Amino acid sequence: MDTKKILGVIGGVGPQATADFADMLVRMTDAQRDQDHIRALIFNDSAVPDRTDFILGRSGEDPLPVMTADARLLEKAGASLIAVPCNTAHYFYDEISAAVGVPVVNIIEETLRYTAKTLPGAVKVGLMATKGTVAAGSYKKYAAGTGIEIIDPDEETADRLMDLIYGRIKAGLPADRDGFESIVSTFFDRGCGAVILGCTELSVAARELGIDDPRIIDSLGVLARVCIEKCGGKVRNPKE
Repeated sequence: MDTKKILGVIGGVGPQATADFADMLVRMTDAQRDQDHIRALIFNDSAVPDRTDFILGRSGEDPLPVMTADARLLEKAGASLIAVPCNTAHYFYDEISAAVGVPVVNIIEETLRYTAKTLPGAVKVGLMATKGTVAAGSYKKYAAGTGIEIIDPDEETADRLMDLIYGRIKAGLPADRDGFESIVSTFFDRGCGAVILGCTELSVAARELGIDDPRIIDSLGVLARVCIEKCGGKVRNPKE
């Protein structure tokens, strides 16, 4: 009998990021056979209201009741731990965690931990994220005490990020390479030693564009790695 823990995924936030996360769980696992992969329950709940609109006060539709219901459903179905492949949704992290009796992996904490470990010289770290994540201050909250200074996008860059995330990736359109690379450059020009893709749609864009720069930290990839390990799987050597 397989003794690996079962991962529960609150997906649909957004759907393409969820699909990429599922693909990462498979591709990043060092497996020689089906049974070497982790077990996962993925609920692609696209009915979760928009997180950024709620945080910014542009919508009265609260995502929290839907996400807590999803978390309880996954727990009841047998999930041993839960992941939410959406950075902005971590505005509600404490409440989601309190709603279930199993651990909820924190994508922001894990991404900051990974950044500090792999790029210890990167004191100033740029944040590419939705306006909801920036307004919530989630990365700054969890960066406290880590020695990492989170650099938010300026107003113009924030607008460009929202267009890239909502106008292209969530809309099912191809990523804009020039736009993506230009945004990254603005952070390096401001003295950042690393840039975090703090929105899982940006992770989708980075994979589509073949972005391969160790200074660009992919939060979705970090989450996949952590979930594989926590569920008893072995992470494939990234150099292989």
